[in-house]
Amino acid sequence: DGERVRHQTVDLRAGDQRRLEFVVTPRQPGRASGYIEIEDDHLPLDNRRYFAIHLPERIRLAVLGHRPSDTYYVRRALSAVAAADPALELRSGFIDELATPLTDVDVLVLCNVQRLDPQQTRQVQDFVAAGGGLILFPAAQADLPYYNRDLLPGLVEARLKGVFQPPQQDSFVTLDQTRPHHPLFADLLPEKAEDRPRFFSAFELAPVEGLQPLIYFTDGRIALASGWRGQGRAVLFAVPLDLEWNDLPLKGAFLPLLHRLVRYLALPPDHRTEYLVGQTVRHYLPDVPVRSRVQAESPSGQRFHLEAELVGGRHFWKIPQVEESGLWRLWHEDKL
Repeated sequence: DGERVRHQTVDLRAGDQRRLEFVVTPRQPGRASGYIEIEDDHLPLDNRRYFAIHLPERIRLAVLGHRPSDTYYVRRALSAVAAADPALELRSGFIDELATPLTDVDVLVLCNVQRLDPQQTRQVQDFVAAGGGLILFPAAQADLPYYNRDLLPGLVEARLKGVFQPPQQDSFVTLDQTRPHHPLFADLLPEKAEDRPRFFSAFELAPVEGLQPLIYFTDGRIALASGWRGQGRAVLFAVPLDLEWNDLPLKGAFLPLLHRLVRYLALPPDHRTEYLVGQTVRHYLPDVPVRSRVQAESPSGQRFHLEAELVGGRHFWKIPQVEESGLWRLWHEDKL
């Protein structure tokens, strides 16, 4: 937003790579934009990398389970810092709340779900399709045919094949820090083996095309995965919240992991968040009628009208070619 907030100095030789981290605390919620820049070199065109982030003013959470014991660990973890974080609005309750549309919820956490009735299943899928975020813990007694036939299709491209247990000589597996994993887990897993969560049993997640594994167990199986439905995202754990299956709720990584997941799922969903000069950009505006007046504003301040294009059953507003590097903005009826 026009203010220089951090800088670092690094000396690189040809072919060297270095990872730099910048920690910045935004001053207010809403949308923030900026760029990272290196000093001038022989090719100044690529010296800047632009970014935009969304900082929600509030995140409305609903934690639901069949019994109070199902939601206990999640409630304790999320409420631990809720008083110090004014953005979080937490409520907990029972699965029966799914009988009505979730119009006042941004992120839904379903704990130890065995099965849902047809109306509840439809409510959850419609909630995610409309842009909501879902965190799902299956129950130890989960109805696997129901999950694979009714609930998971369209939420997460995976199937629950059954329960697996590590070989007797191992007795448990942990989360694998060496395999590729999502940035959600950066600097989250402790170095000491005794501090890492142990998993004595887990459901085997069989991937279907389109599944995004977030992290793996040390035996190579998927521990956590995510998927898209419409404009929303769902995250599926391979384990229930059950101390006979794992001790994740008792480990230090559980609280920050939940908070990271909640904020990740509360972000405005976008399948693609960065583009190169010369590319065509299509952006979905869910609440904007097709015949609306929509304009794109280039980084230099020029505006031009956009037309909607039907793609996959939805209308996307199309910028035929982005000809400038920087932050582009969309205007609807003169509102940003």
